[in-house]
Order: sequence, then C-alpha cells, then structure tokens
Amino acid sequence: MTRLRQWLVHRVAGVIHSDIQRGFIRAEVIKYEDLRDCGSEDAVKRAGKPYLMGRDYTVEGGDIISFRFNVLSSNLSSTSASIFHKIIYRLIISYG
Repeated sequence: MTRLRQWLVHRVAGVIHSDIQRGFIRAEVIKYEDLRDCGSEDAVKRAGKPYLMGRDYTVEGGDIISFRFNVLSSNLSSTSASIFHKIIYRLIISYG
C-alpha cells in the first residue's frame, strides 16, 4: 500500500530551510505538463499558466515551485533594518 501525504506549500518550504518558511510570501507554481507542452519557463509565463499560491496550497506531484520569501537579517544595523533579502528558491516536486 502506498502512503500518501498532503503537504501545504509553506511546510515544504520549512523542510528546505526554516527561513523560507518563516518569511514565506507566496509560491509561484508551474505544472510540469505546462512546461513540457510550452517548451520553456518563459513560454509558460507568456501563456499565463503560472499560479501564485498562498500558504494553504497543497503541493501536487509535478509542481515546479519558486518560493518567494523575505527574511530580515538580525545582523543588519539599525539604519539598514528596513532592508529585506528577497530570494527565490526553486523546488521541483517529482512524480513518485
């Protein structure tokens, strides 16, 4: 019997790194089938197929996810405390 888990996208982010979960903004999700059919990530974007998903999105097999998150560094001086690091971390959830 196959054990199936449902993961919310912000939990997946936390498995990668706690900072991604802590500073999670949203996830840009591209379906593998769309990437295969369109041929490139840019073509998928031109076709309007990426989805911007919030914390409650349940990750599915074949999702290609770019995590958008902000993390305020505790090492920053008070003058630069308003500067946030913006990072996109990509994860491909493979079919299993």
